[in-house]
Amino acid sequence: MRLVVLADLHMDYTKTTRLSGWKESVLETVAREHASQIDCLLLAGDNAEYAPGLPHHKLLYRFLRKTFSCPIGLVSGNHDVWVRAPGFTQKDASWTVLLEQLPELAGTEDIVDLETTTLSLASGVIVGTYGHYDASLRSPPVFPEGLVSNDQRYCDWETDTHASVVAKLLRRFADQIQSVPAGKALVTISHTIPVRAAVGHPPNYFQDNMDAYAGTTRLADSVQNKATLHFCGHSHAPASVQVGSTLVHNVGSKYTTLVYLLVQGTDVQRFEKKMS
Repeated sequence: MRLVVLADLHMDYTKTTRLSGWKESVLETVAREHASQIDCLLLAGDNAEYAPGLPHHKLLYRFLRKTFSCPIGLVSGNHDVWVRAPGFTQKDASWTVLLEQLPELAGTEDIVDLETTTLSLASGVIVGTYGHYDASLRSPPVFPEGLVSNDQRYCDWETDTHASVVAKLLRRFADQIQSVPAGKALVTISHTIPVRAAVGHPPNYFQDNMDAYAGTTRLADSVQNKATLHFCGHSHAPASVQVGSTLVHNVGSKYTTLVYLLVQGTDVQRFEKKMS
């Protein structure tokens, strides 16, 4: 498969208007240079900041569809479902946004939300999930006492624990992988991270605690030796590791640095654009 892969755009057309406009200009250049040569554009989550009614997602999805003529597939990230962030009076559950509102919106722009739909191309199949986290990338695999992440403040998974969110999402993800016809090339994508080595940050006291929120080993269990390539984001740090026969690539975009991966077969090139 020939792909362009993005992650962690964090588009906010109200608070970071200039930054979002700059990212759009970079993506227009990417489209001019590569769109005719690729099978699909993929986004690995934290695509836009959540707001009631999804105004930032609407603008982003419309821009992507106008700019890229190829198929587009995406997964959501934690920021896409921060339904309880400060200042919001409309309180949708994160599940509702993830499984209903975002897929419905994507469909209006002919974009495939991979949380609910598998993307089949002539060159292969793409399966994706947000993924979430369950402390399994931390040693010991428990959430650190006294450290409360913004996700715990701003996401609303109703009565579900972190472990049950992972279980529900990864059950669906594994079923989608299982349904891929034998002999079809498989690429997978998530927002959160499947193995500690793909976090991209060096170990230290702070990072060791944050690893609890980085991802889940259940992603690795689902994709290793099944997918040729797996892409992720979330940690804003680049990494490339092998898990069984599966090559895992963390895109590694930062807020003011847009990174895109140009993929052809198993060859992955990384391009980095910094805002001046």
